[in-house]
Amino acid sequence: MINFNNGEERHNKFLGSEKKTTILYNNELYMLKYPDPIRGKKLRIDMDNVGGIVDSTPCISDTRKEYLRRTLGMRYKLILAPALKREINERNRSVDIEPDY
Repeated sequence: MINFNNGEERHNKFLGSEKKTTILYNNELYMLKYPDPIRGKKLRIDMDNVGGIVDSTPCISDTRKEYLRRTLGMRYKLILAPALKREINERNRSVDIEPDY
């Protein structure tokens, strides 16, 4: 196994969506490819779980709980999901972010 710690990092000449680094080591260029934690995974906020947290809070009235569940659901649907989708699309990644409710 090669230890690239003594190599010189260069401007990345390798294309693609993955995280890569170009290293000059012993007068040869190497491409180091890093694992992508997002690729292939679904990013999901379980709105049922969020609703369960709201419901299990004892000091909130039933009216307030319903308001919070609806408000959080709308914020997810109208703000968080589109922003996350836009960010993912800018990085050319395909991720399912549909709400669970």
